[in-house]
Formats: sequence, C-alpha cells, structure tokens
Amino acid sequence: MKIKGVTGLELFAKGKRGLIYTGKYGKKKVAVKVKNPKSEALGKIKNEISFLQKLGKFRIGPKLLFSGKGFFVYEFVEGVFIKEYLEKETSHVRIKRVLRNVFEQCARLDKLGINKEEMHNPYKHIVVGEKIVLLDFERAAFTEKPHNVTQFVQYVIRNRKLLGSKGIKVDKDKLIELGREYKNNLNKANFNRILNIL
Repeated sequence: MKIKGVTGLELFAKGKRGLIYTGKYGKKKVAVKVKNPKSEALGKIKNEISFLQKLGKFRIGPKLLFSGKGFFVYEFVEGVFIKEYLEKETSHVRIKRVLRNVFEQCARLDKLGINKEEMHNPYKHIVVGEKIVLLDFERAAFTEKPHNVTQFVQYVIRNRKLLGSKGIKVDKDKLIELGREYKNNLNKANFNRILNIL
C-alpha cells in the first residue's frame, strides 16, 4: 500500500466495502480509505469522495485532504465510537450535548436532501472526541425523502435503557410520535420538538 506523500501506512480497520489505513502526511496523522478487494460494490470510493467534497462546506464528515483513483486521504479523527462513549461517559449533560449535536448534523443532511444511511445503527459511523464527526458516506445518496433524523431517533430509542442508566429518560412512544411528525414535515419546529425531549 503506497500513497504519494503519506508515510508509515498501517492497516487500521476493515469494512465490507472499504479498508482504512493510517499514516502520516507531513506531521499530520491521516487515514486512507481504499476499496476492499473482496467487495463487489462498484463506485463506492468515488461516491464517498464526491459527498465529502460537498459536505465539507457544512462541516459534516472528516476533512478530505486529497484523493486519487480508488482512494482518498482525510484527517484522522481522534475519539471513540458513540456506543463506547455512551457506556463510559457519566455526565448526562455531556451525553445530551453529543446526542443533540448528532441530531443537528442529521437535520442538516435532511435539509440538503442527502441520505447517509446507517444512522439507525451507527456502530462505527460516529466518533466522539474534541469534535463529533460522522464517518462513512460511501452509501450516501440524494433523495426526496431523507431520513437521517428519524433513523437516529430509532438508535436513541434502542439505547433507552443505557441512556436511562445515565439519568436520561427516553419516552419511547413520544419520541416515535415526534419522529413521525418530523418525517411527514421536515420543518424546524418539528425537529426542535425532538431535541427538546432529550
């Protein structure tokens, strides 16, 4: 694995469609994503590059540095995945702040008409550190009916016991109702009702 200008490349993670390497670009720690040779999915790297270029203007996703045929390089995102964060964090105030931040990024995607996918189970799609960063846009697509917020509502509901143990009560029925209202009308008022329930 060689990328011009990037040194010390090491395999970091394997996904169904992509492989992630880490290395150094100057003094900066970076990640390099390439197609998993075992994947039969076509055009996913190219698709992700396109969406990261668009979303960088809105401060969504990791910072794309450069790309080439079949790969792209971005700033490595320090932090932990969201499930680990929720398990370890003891402050309900900080947890709420993180959840609201993710909801706000999801709402921005909805407003842009972009479906990220996987937000109902963002196992390795949200890193919490100094910043809260959404990862993995290989399946992203433009759509008339985006559902990033409503998918993340599902994630919050599914983790309500864990959140409850941290002092955050999740009213499942109310959240389902608010999610349905937002789905029918993606306006700011309906979105704020979801935020305010947390």
